[in-house]
Amino acid sequence: EVRRRIREIAELVSELAAVRGPAFYGYEREGIPPSEAFKMDYALKVYERVAEYVELIQRALSEHLGL
Repeated sequence: EVRRRIREIAELVSELAAVRGPAFYGYEREGIPPSEAFKMDYALKVYERVAEYVELIQRALSEHLGL
């Protein structure tokens, strides 16, 4: 299933890198805290998406490695 969804995972990683990179190097240097740069509803949506992929990858690794 990971292979089937690899494009989705890659798109999410790309999206997060595009958003987090400027946040880390720009917003925080300018004194803008994450709470002002990112709203809670956005954070929760991203968390749900990431959590789904983490579970998917953990399951695949467990099956592959026999854990």
